[in-house]
Amino acid sequence: MKFNSSRLMNLHPHYFDIIISRFAKGIAATVLLVSIAACERRRSPEIDSPRAKNRGAAAEVASIADGKFVTGRTIYVPAYSSIYVSDRAAHFNLAITLSVRNADPERSIRIIDARYFDHDGKLVHDYIDKPIRLGPLGSIEYFVKENDTSGGVSASFLVDWAAESETIPPVVEAVMIGTKGTQTVSFTTSGRPIPNRRNESRESTR
Repeated sequence: MKFNSSRLMNLHPHYFDIIISRFAKGIAATVLLVSIAACERRRSPEIDSPRAKNRGAAAEVASIADGKFVTGRTIYVPAYSSIYVSDRAAHFNLAITLSVRNADPERSIRIIDARYFDHDGKLVHDYIDKPIRLGPLGSIEYFVKENDTSGGVSASFLVDWAAESETIPPVVEAVMIGTKGTQTVSFTTSGRPIPNRRNESRESTR
């Protein structure tokens, strides 16, 4: 179909205004959608790996010399980016939220490292660039998307924490949840302290 410019110009002015108005609205809607998409892209890194500066009780701090730490441990947290279901051992993908909570109502702690490992023990992601101070009863979370299967079935986290005075150990958990059709799977795992090689070597030199 050929475009007839003279026919368009011969339209009644009222109809011409309507056409121009609809065209302008279409352009405005397109610009709005592009803007929204751009905003979502800018926000996505904070969703995948929430930054401590966005939390009132958490803040990134400069590295502190090991000698200033009085206590601290490494916490191992089992996690599952997918599980096997049915007799066919089909994969059911899961989103993971790692929750690190300072259980002390009076003292702050430092989160030194939060690392995500796959089922072969290979490092997938290190969430912390600088140590994070968690205030009393403060918390921080780290997120693995449901469609991120890089961790495999039996993934894990290692969380290193320390404090400048004797304190209540933090509570560290992983929350797994996934949805497929009308089926939903959700469960949690708890972290458990393991020997920290740095702490052991420091204790042996005292």
